[in-house]
Amino acid sequence: EKEIFVKIELLNRQFKILESLQGGLISDSLNVDSGSKQRRTYSCEMQISDASFFIGNDKKIWIDKYIRVYYGIKSARTKSIVWWLIGTFTYVDASYHYNADTNTVSLSCADLMADFDGTKQGQLTGYSLTIPAGEDVRSTLIALLNQAGITKYLIESAEKEIPYDLEFSGSVTYCDIWTKICDLYDAWEFYFDVDGSFIWRKIPTGLSDPVLADDTLFGDLC
Repeated sequence: EKEIFVKIELLNRQFKILESLQGGLISDSLNVDSGSKQRRTYSCEMQISDASFFIGNDKKIWIDKYIRVYYGIKSARTKSIVWWLIGTFTYVDASYHYNADTNTVSLSCADLMADFDGTKQGQLTGYSLTIPAGEDVRSTLIALLNQAGITKYLIESAEKEIPYDLEFSGSVTYCDIWTKICDLYDAWEFYFDVDGSFIWRKIPTGLSDPVLADDTLFGDLC
């Protein structure tokens, strides 16, 4: 038997922890799909006793907030809880249900790509953009991230250039632009990781990756 815990931190757009969600978790679900632009989606239903956690622009649950979710297992040996981060999410849908017996909040969330692929926002409607041939890919990406307000990122240097003019007009999302650049060269990917950082990297093959899990790690879990 294992005792399982969930911890949900409420963050502002600068990733500052505002508070932990206080309530009883009724159910939750996590989905991870490496083939999707939104790598992680999360949903939960919580019983809420604090009115400040209701839904509204003057409340703690609103579209301008993020949540960071941790799962935890109580160690049978030390009796302490070992936490690991499962994702940083933005709200996609939220609903509140009230009756005489209980107040519950249901949240549907996706990783931060939802803020840039048109799910919530990220559209550059009526926007005209040309990325000229010869521009450095990494410098181009950093300029786009700064424009989008993304401050946490890790971009692998590949010494690649934009091979021909890329033109965008009408309604386009940041994700559309990133996808177009990513498809210029084989075996590259981009996504938001569990910490909420934007990652652009060569798709790993595993052939030369270092060992990440050995007996020293597993010994701490016993």
